[in-house]
Amino acid sequence: MAISEGADRECQFGKGSPYFDIVLPCGGGLRLNIHVLRETAPIDAILTAIADRKTASLIYNPDRQVLSVHEGDASTGWDGDVFVSVQRPEPQFLISGRGVESIALAAMASAAGFRVLQADNGRIDATTDRETAVVLLHHDVDTELLMLKAALDTDAFYIGCLGSRRTHAKRIELLENEGISSGQIARIHAPIGIFGPARVARSIAVSVLAEVISKFDLWKRNSV
Repeated sequence: MAISEGADRECQFGKGSPYFDIVLPCGGGLRLNIHVLRETAPIDAILTAIADRKTASLIYNPDRQVLSVHEGDASTGWDGDVFVSVQRPEPQFLISGRGVESIALAAMASAAGFRVLQADNGRIDATTDRETAVVLLHHDVDTELLMLKAALDTDAFYIGCLGSRRTHAKRIELLENEGISSGQIARIHAPIGIFGPARVARSIAVSVLAEVISKFDLWKRNSV
């Protein structure tokens, strides 16, 4: 009906709804705003921003029945008379390490639809942003140190390192000797993964993938 009339509509389902055949299990209500898209420019702008790994917001004004775009941070929800929907790039994985764990994680992350970048020799990709998970899967703390220091200089939402608690204690000592602050060191997830200890490559990969996704979802909720 909205398309045929060429006008936006607002529908209420559940509590407060005129439709008695729709009952939400939670007992609450759901308000749905249906917008008739008259121009694609705002949608195109959002898709371009996400492709460029930038955060942008799609803003809906029900009174004027128009969409607009705002670049930069915002909070999802009603802001006065307009509804703001924040759109962020999907998380990407920056993996450092040449072992079977790196191969397994890269394959699983790619299969899950994430962009995967490979990094070694202390290099950080230019697209390392705050939606990036930096995963260091080295078996030698001294080898990973240069890459880890570079990662701590970024806004990456997740930095994880392979190794035992004893290995991490050595890692902390090396970083402190390099003048890295305790606050920066606290950003490191080690031993890496959501469960452990794990020694099989595919188990480590599943554990890391699960932890990165859970941390991203938590970070995303806390940042809007």
